[in-house]
Amino acid sequence: GNGKAQGSTSSSKKLHDLIKATGEYSIEAWVVPANVTQEMARIVSYSAGDDARNFTLQQTLYNYEFRHRSTETSLNGDTRLQTPDADEVLQATLQHVVATYSPVDGRAIYVNGQLVTQPDPVPTGSLTDWQDTFALVLGNEASGTGLFQGTFRLVAVHNRVLTPAQIVQNFDVGVGEKFFL
Repeated sequence: GNGKAQGSTSSSKKLHDLIKATGEYSIEAWVVPANVTQEMARIVSYSAGDDARNFTLQQTLYNYEFRHRSTETSLNGDTRLQTPDADEVLQATLQHVVATYSPVDGRAIYVNGQLVTQPDPVPTGSLTDWQDTFALVLGNEASGTGLFQGTFRLVAVHNRVLTPAQIVQNFDVGVGEKFFL
């Protein structure tokens, strides 16, 4: 519907503490975007509103975008990393999306087990500017101005970078019921 799932800032602080302890993270989601016309639609956001965030995975038309706050980006996570415009990676179908950040390799976006972004043009920086007063939000922005229309099948935030092999493994396993004959 037109809702969102939002954690309290005190509960979300646990996420901040776990990620800052390792200095790296991955956002993993199985989503079904309702359409390819949404702009600035927040899939997963750890933020205080429209202008301040630790991270956001969002949809803009046919692109997935990854905003990440570091000492090398703005307080809003700009410059954002996005999938190539011409590739139209985001489709209105079930997709496995993983956004990763490490202080060694920077940011990357994988869709259905495949790396779909070029090397991160922004230096990696560090997480020293992260705030522990933000809220983890699914399907919208904390302010309510970034509605994502679609379905969530799974969302996970890991306090480590998933390796390419782990991402392929998670994609191959799938989401939902499995039947063995």
